[in-house]
Amino acid sequence: MKTRNHILTITFLCGILTFGLQAQTTAKIKAEQLPETTQTELNKKYGKYHANEIVKKEDKQKQTTYEIELQKKNKLIYLVYSSEGTLVSKRKSKTFSFDGTEPIKKTPASHDGHNHTH
Repeated sequence: MKTRNHILTITFLCGILTFGLQAQTTAKIKAEQLPETTQTELNKKYGKYHANEIVKKEDKQKQTTYEIELQKKNKLIYLVYSSEGTLVSKRKSKTFSFDGTEPIKKTPASHDGHNHTH
């Protein structure tokens, strides 16, 4: 009887884990796979931006959203659209890259970093 209870428990836990994993799905997609209304708005408002990444997400209530990362030079924009093409959120950022060639700022030679007078 103990073995049967353990098997039932393991089966039950596997079912919970499987359900939990299915709670949200994500997939990278191409711009052509976005809803037409979203494609139209992106082309109109962000035509000069490059799409770095587009992710389609579906939550456990089967609500679909599209997360889009756009870039133009050092400007990043993160957009989230609903499946109906409504803009849900927008966040702007700047990219920074350091390759070691940036100039080093020098402090005046008379200042030694201490707060006293000479």
